[in-house]
Amino acid sequence: MSTIALLDRQARQGRRLRLLALLEGCSLLTLLFLAMPLKHLAGISFASALIGPVHGLLFMSYLWAVFYSAGLFGWSLPYAVRIAWPALIPFGTLLLWRTLRQSTRP
Repeated sequence: MSTIALLDRQARQGRRLRLLALLEGCSLLTLLFLAMPLKHLAGISFASALIGPVHGLLFMSYLWAVFYSAGLFGWSLPYAVRIAWPALIPFGTLLLWRTLRQSTRP
């Protein structure tokens, strides 16, 4: 693979990872602060039934993207785990945005 092709591939994967981080973070916040209160306080379970699987898909996609990026960018396993774990806490991936922007530059 040529250097230009590799740089292009890294740039696309960096954008993809940042987009997935944003979407995953927003889906977690929507699940926690909208769907779950509607389910438990108002008895409306439709919201969590809709948002839960979407969040699950985005979460798994984000984890896949992190470890794929680790191989593409040459990150160590501890660094990849450091990038992956914020997906488990509210606002985590949103706070990680700046780090992702710096570490995914080709």
